[in-house]
Amino acid sequence: MRCKSRDVRRAVSFAVIAFFGNAACAQCTPGWIPMGQTGFSSFVMDAMEWDRDGPGPQEPVLCLAGLFAASPAIHGIATWNGSTYSGIGTGISGGPGTCYTAAAMPNGDLVPAGSFPNANGTPNTNGIARWSGSWSALGVGMVSGSEVFCSAVLPDGRLVVGGNFNNMGGSMSQSLAVWNGSVWSPLGGLNNGPPPVERVDVYDLLVLPNGDLVIAGYFLYSGTTFVNHTLRYNGSAFVPMAPLLDDPGDWEVKGVNDLCLMPQGSGYEFAAAVSYQVQPNPFVTASVMAYNGSSWSGIGTPFGAQFNSAVNAVAALPNGDVIAGGSFTTPATKIARWSGGAWHPMGAGVDSSVQALHVRPNGELVVGGSFTHADGQLSRYWARWGGCPVCDGTDFNGDGLFPDTADIDDFLSVFSGGACSTGGCGDVDFNNDGLYPDTADIDALLSVFSGGACL
Repeated sequence: MRCKSRDVRRAVSFAVIAFFGNAACAQCTPGWIPMGQTGFSSFVMDAMEWDRDGPGPQEPVLCLAGLFAASPAIHGIATWNGSTYSGIGTGISGGPGTCYTAAAMPNGDLVPAGSFPNANGTPNTNGIARWSGSWSALGVGMVSGSEVFCSAVLPDGRLVVGGNFNNMGGSMSQSLAVWNGSVWSPLGGLNNGPPPVERVDVYDLLVLPNGDLVIAGYFLYSGTTFVNHTLRYNGSAFVPMAPLLDDPGDWEVKGVNDLCLMPQGSGYEFAAAVSYQVQPNPFVTASVMAYNGSSWSGIGTPFGAQFNSAVNAVAALPNGDVIAGGSFTTPATKIARWSGGAWHPMGAGVDSSVQALHVRPNGELVVGGSFTHADGQLSRYWARWGGCPVCDGTDFNGDGLFPDTADIDDFLSVFSGGACSTGGCGDVDFNNDGLYPDTADIDALLSVFSGGACL
């Protein structure tokens, strides 16, 4: 497409003038899309995209994990194609249990994990199993009573899992372990200091764009190094990271429940759902904190009391707005949106706790948890928020200057097969509709650039 670059740029030069002369595009207001009777029978704990054939031609599908059952073949893990559910094999079965997480491997295999007894009776699949057209074990599974809460795949294809366990596949591993394709190994040496030993929980794992892994949960130390509930791993070693700070007043960091990537150009690498507590008072409050690579700062008030109860999940929309979900009732009911320098309700919210948030490639937000109603309408255990196109930010080249014409120049260069001047450009699917490169992305870029709507 490089030979078309000059023509594309000339056409867009005229379009820029037209858009700046008319920025009064109709605005779309996103809202709730409840699932009605087509929801599940019990809690949804995780949501993710699953590319079932890895590098093959199939489009990714939405994968949901939890405690639910919808049929004998849909138990604990399922996919949604926009209208119907599909099971994965005959699901996670064998008795009561929960699938808390699922990881998509590079070749398209899926690894669900949680606290379930087995996958369709397959030996050594208690708590973790692999689907590759049939169920199989990863080593010898977990010790009974253990739990996996989160999982992530490193750039080299290794699988990392976190949770509450002290043995993974026969290897002594304190709540964090890595699978290299044949054996499990411990990672991190997490602990809460000298005995009496408190429970160690790893609640989330997040792979950053540079390949580093951020580990979060309820732990104070890695070995003898004080880390205060977060830890960073570059694939071969742990690297320094500023620990979370307690409130100078009474609030003490209790732990971290979830992490999310922040959009490129936001000034932050990731955000965290942080729980605070005044000892020995059992009352918990929460804040959403953001890390910029060297220090933490609050999204809103800096410590302790943004939310009057736990924040279980966080997510960032492509435009930079941050979503928090949990059990809180202030500043909103169970789910809130950070936009324009404040936290705002999202309609009437949901009627019980939010456990999972996931932003789809088209910008739609998937919300899962223990609720049965969203915005006052029946929506059994999961719902969607969207209905409008969601565009990327206008800092396409990631230089921190936006909106400026350099972003348009770099977008058109990448769109036509050329180079990015900064080496850090985003993708050309600007309107996140899954179709690229197409002229709709140029139209959307120019509309947003000139203060209009995402098209």
